[in-house]
Amino acid sequence: MQLHLINKNYSENDNNQPTCQTHCLFYDNKTAKCGYFNNEVPKDALYTAKCNEYIGKEEWEGYTDDILSEENSVESSSAYPFVPQEGLDREDAVWYVSPDEQFGCWIISLSEKQRFMTINSLQINKELIRSGKYRSPYPLHNHGYGGESASQIAWVIDEQGIGQYAWVIAGDIIFVN
Repeated sequence: MQLHLINKNYSENDNNQPTCQTHCLFYDNKTAKCGYFNNEVPKDALYTAKCNEYIGKEEWEGYTDDILSEENSVESSSAYPFVPQEGLDREDAVWYVSPDEQFGCWIISLSEKQRFMTINSLQINKELIRSGKYRSPYPLHNHGYGGESASQIAWVIDEQGIGQYAWVIAGDIIFVN
């Protein structure tokens, strides 16, 4: 006894019945092979239905639309660390990018006396750097936050020239440590 598939919606010669040759984007007309598996495929809807890599035009268009929207969102965030994703509600903040271009943050100096410090006057103490607070006009260590969060992180320098990371939310400084 043989089993026969009877599908009332399609006849055997129906061109609307999806096959690799007629509907799959991986099928290459020049070589008459599957572009994914690199083998010849029968013009059989059942073979196509079993294929795990079958991609129809509608599915591909939806997939490419998703990819393009992801790329657009990545492009807008890929400017970090060179450009912050958000501005701050403070006029005294300046965007800073580390020399190795691994991170960026805002720099805010609260010191009226020591508005500028020379690089030679930096007191680099490894213990202080590990504590996260040290005398420096810019951070010497990565804060570790990603692009969106980094737009709210600032290196804040106090009256004595000691800097540390802080969150800046609605213009208010909230120290991390």
